[in-house]
Amino acid sequence: MSTINLKKQTAKIVLQKRGVVTPPTAEVGITIDVSGSMHDEFIRGEVQQIMERALAVATQFDKDGKMDVWTFDSKANYIGTADETQAPNFVQRNIINNNSISKWGGTCYAPVMNLIESHYFNKQVVSSGGLMGFFGKKTVTETKPDAPVFIMHITDGENNDHYEFEEKLKQWASKNLYVQIVGIGNGDLSYVQEVAASAPNVGFCQIRDLKCSDEQMMEQMIQPEFI
Repeated sequence: MSTINLKKQTAKIVLQKRGVVTPPTAEVGITIDVSGSMHDEFIRGEVQQIMERALAVATQFDKDGKMDVWTFDSKANYIGTADETQAPNFVQRNIINNNSISKWGGTCYAPVMNLIESHYFNKQVVSSGGLMGFFGKKTVTETKPDAPVFIMHITDGENNDHYEFEEKLKQWASKNLYVQIVGIGNGDLSYVQEVAASAPNVGFCQIRDLKCSDEQMMEQMIQPEFI
């Protein structure tokens, strides 16, 4: 059995422990911190391990077995979708060796949140009436995904855009979207933990030992609150 298949079996076991035998369909995405402080975690292969475990979780929910992938430092980029055939060396191939994306800068959360919102909740301005449509009433419509959205937000440190981050979470509170902030390492994440505790659709965990087992990490990623 391949490594990713073993991780998928572990994800299934974790969900069963949570009381979920048949997981509901959901759109699943991961946002990966590529700020300067994350450089060593990338080089040591720890981010690849996290990505594979997140993908194993995603396969339990996404009907196509795919996971949307974004990266962020002070800017943000959409990498595309990942499935189990692309899992080996995904981080090296699509992030570390990808010179077209922003990385190793500061840490801001709002830019990647804007990309997520555009991806799943696309807004369109519609004009009606008026002379040739120029002076008519304009309304904003929002496309909604067919299934709930589950985002795993991987970061090792706090962000520089507190106000923008909190305002975006307030806007997301009315959407069918859940964000699991997955802190990694021993950095001070007390601010984001506090924000997560006050938001109805945001969870928080901090995985200090990145050498933990697949099951231990996935149990953190799949919080009872999300279930």
